[in-house]
Amino acid sequence: MQKIVALLIIILSFCLCSCSNVMVSDQLLSKDKLSAKDVVQGVEPYIKGAFKTDDYHLGEIHMNLNENHRGTVRLTYTKGVFFGNPVVYEAVIDTQNGRLDHISKLGSDSKLDPGIINFSTWKVDSMDAYNITAELFESIPDFQCDKVIIRSNNRYKLKYEIWVVELYNSSKNKQYWSEIDPITGEVYDSGVQEY
Repeated sequence: MQKIVALLIIILSFCLCSCSNVMVSDQLLSKDKLSAKDVVQGVEPYIKGAFKTDDYHLGEIHMNLNENHRGTVRLTYTKGVFFGNPVVYEAVIDTQNGRLDHISKLGSDSKLDPGIINFSTWKVDSMDAYNITAELFESIPDFQCDKVIIRSNNRYKLKYEIWVVELYNSSKNKQYWSEIDPITGEVYDSGVQEY
């Protein structure tokens, strides 16, 4: 009996400790907001509350969507990235149901290094990046897309930022991808590959 009680205490303590990093959970957002800029704007008041300061920045955007541009969006925010131990928060948004699932503080053992993206200066939003990529491949006879991954890629050590767009056709096992300048819309690179 004592072993069971001790085990229950350990499990309860673990659950309480692991849940304590969740700062915000289950907040309603608009179902009509599907672009990265719309999602970032919707999450902004909650992330500002999590940091309790204006001294933070968006470090990464990762959108995993279906053909209707609905799915999961992960936004990573950080402060102190250049000072050793950065504080990192991750916001997870469900665009299918228009909800902010949660904002969690990631532990110091997290391998995530989101860097910094100057998202407020980007003129090409995620929907624009999707359209640019789809136009690149629309002349291919079997081009179809049933899964979309759009992510920011910050190469802050190289001093440039890009959108990486991956369009998947699961029936043909093909990936159509592009790398796009978020300011000008210029396509740096693109291709088709089987997976």
